[in-house]
Amino acid sequence: MIKLYSHSLVHTNRWFEHYIDDVVLPDGRHTPEQHIIHFRTGGVGIIALNQREEILIVKSYRHPINKFSFEIPEGRMEEKETPIETAKRELLEETGYRAVNFEIVYSFNPMSGISNDLFHIVTCHVTEEPINQTDGEVSEPVWYSKSELRMMIDSREIHDGFTLTGLLLIGV
Repeated sequence: MIKLYSHSLVHTNRWFEHYIDDVVLPDGRHTPEQHIIHFRTGGVGIIALNQREEILIVKSYRHPINKFSFEIPEGRMEEKETPIETAKRELLEETGYRAVNFEIVYSFNPMSGISNDLFHIVTCHVTEEPINQTDGEVSEPVWYSKSELRMMIDSREIHDGFTLTGLLLIGV
């Protein structure tokens, strides 16, 4: 059992709350500044496949690392939204594509040492040509073969954790 001395809110916004806990852990260690990021909803990464079994990758600028990143389409769930509903919405918003046969491949906690975040990897198959992108968040959606993606992983061109996890889970 843990012993919680205090649970102090540091910051809140529409996506998460940041707390500092003063806690004694099950092994007896006292941790007076255990930072906790509590996400209000989970996240979803989408492995979108076409008829040739190529995978759709987007290029997104990521301010915290000050560079562009090759990623699967991904985003946060809205309140009361399921992972599949999120996958459909995010795929359309980020790439302009609609798809069918959505399936949750795996769900995991990417930062279990500091966060309750739950992330879902979803696969689907694209059925039509894209309509216009609406959110401007990403650029250059491109289809890549699994062998091309494997080379991008091996050459360290892909470094996003959700993307790496999703691609490796499906055997890239």
